Amino acid sequence: RRDKTAIEAAGSKLLVLGIDGADPLAELQGDIQGIIGVLAGKE
Repeated sequence: RRDKTAIEAAGSKLLVLGIDGADPLAELQGDIQGIIGVLAGKE
């Protein structure tokens, strides 16, 4: 949590990828959509 606070205080974003579930490909696709959303300023 301290790392997340420091990252946010610096004006950066913390990205956590979820690839260890039952369907890693679906999780990766969701992660990619999240990255695109952040880069587009939608999240």
